[in-house]
Amino acid sequence: MNLAGKTITHSWSEGLWAGASFVTVFCSENELVWNNVTNPDEVTAERETYVRVDLSDDIAQISWRESPDTTNLGLIWTLNFATNQITGVIVNAMPEQNVNVAGTFTMTDGVQVDTALGLTGCS
Repeated sequence: MNLAGKTITHSWSEGLWAGASFVTVFCSENELVWNNVTNPDEVTAERETYVRVDLSDDIAQISWRESPDTTNLGLIWTLNFATNQITGVIVNAMPEQNVNVAGTFTMTDGVQVDTALGLTGCS
């Protein structure tokens, strides 16, 4: 499944970051913008270059590394389009270990986001 031009909304329901919610806009086949909407009064966003690997017809894995000047996190998400399950590993989230997370997602066509809510899109 082509992710370019899609928006994924998800919340982590398992793991250390359970309760965290995100809106991620896939601007192209290698660029995304994630918005952390966990606290609607303090939305944060970053633009990232990602790599995608198709594991099967229904499962894709995407990964990226955030700037060492900010968080220096490595993120790996596995998306199951048949079940809408998302699992992930957040590398460098803790000094001694990586963090496993899991949840569900919804995917919609389009990359328009509500900037009045503080969301950042592709433009």
